[in-house]
Amino acid sequence: MNIWCGVISNFVIKTFQLPPKLTGPRYLNCLQHHLNELLEDVQLTLRENMWFMQDGALPHFALPVHQYLHEHFPHRWIGRGNKFVWPPRSPDLPLAFSELQQRIQEAANTFKNNMEILFNSQKHLE
Repeated sequence: MNIWCGVISNFVIKTFQLPPKLTGPRYLNCLQHHLNELLEDVQLTLRENMWFMQDGALPHFALPVHQYLHEHFPHRWIGRGNKFVWPPRSPDLPLAFSELQQRIQEAANTFKNNMEILFNSQKHLE
């Protein structure tokens, strides 16, 4: 299961479950049809100046995806095949986000120690 999640400033953007066996066309479809909805709670001034970051996974590298990002995030996206590169199979968060990484680890530990939380969250996805 792949979940898309975004962080901008001190705001965590809604999450979105990506389709299984993600391909370039499926990823582009998600960007075209779901990204605006995911960003609707983000202030307009933040949206206008935000950078879009993705790793170097093959679906992110598809030419139509690059074209979409060039159009909607001109000179403001990071990813393989662009002048601002994020390496493939790398952690999605840079090391500067150590506090956020710590919070994610704490949340993961909470899930490990309380399996009922996982079962309840799975029911909401069905």
